[in-house]
Amino acid sequence: MKTWLENNLANYRAEHKDWRNEICHFFGISIIVFSLFVLSFIFVPVFYCKLILMAVFFWLALGGWRGLIAMFFFIPLFAIGFNYVNSWQWALAIFIVGWIFQFIGHFVFEKNKPAFLKNPILLFIAIFWIGEIVAFYPLWSKK
Repeated sequence: MKTWLENNLANYRAEHKDWRNEICHFFGISIIVFSLFVLSFIFVPVFYCKLILMAVFFWLALGGWRGLIAMFFFIPLFAIGFNYVNSWQWALAIFIVGWIFQFIGHFVFEKNKPAFLKNPILLFIAIFWIGEIVAFYPLWSKK
C-alpha cells in the first residue's frame, strides 16, 4: 500500500512528464526554496535557525530518504548563497525568477496548469521530488 507521500508524489509526477518542464522545475523549485530561506534570514534572523530545524525535521520525518537527499542538496546551497544575496530585493527577485521558470515549464512545455492549483499540498511535495531527481538523475535521464 502506498503512503501519503508516495500518492502525492505520483500525482506530482503525473503533472510533470516533459523533460524540459522537469528541468524548469528543478531550477525553479531550488531557486524558490533558496529565496524563502534568504528572505527569512534577512527579515527574521532569530526565526531563521528555527526554520532550518523545522525544514530538516519536515524533510526527514515525512520524506525519509527523499528528505535526506533534499536536505543534503538544499543546505549547502543556502550556505553558499548567503555570501552573495544579502538584500531582500535580490531575494525577492530570485523568488520571482523561480516562479517564472515554473510557469514556463507548464505553459510552454507541458501545456497544462500548475499542479498546485488543483492540490496546494503539492507545493511541499515538490521538495521531495527534487530529492528523487538528485538521487535518480541517471535513471530519469534515460526515459
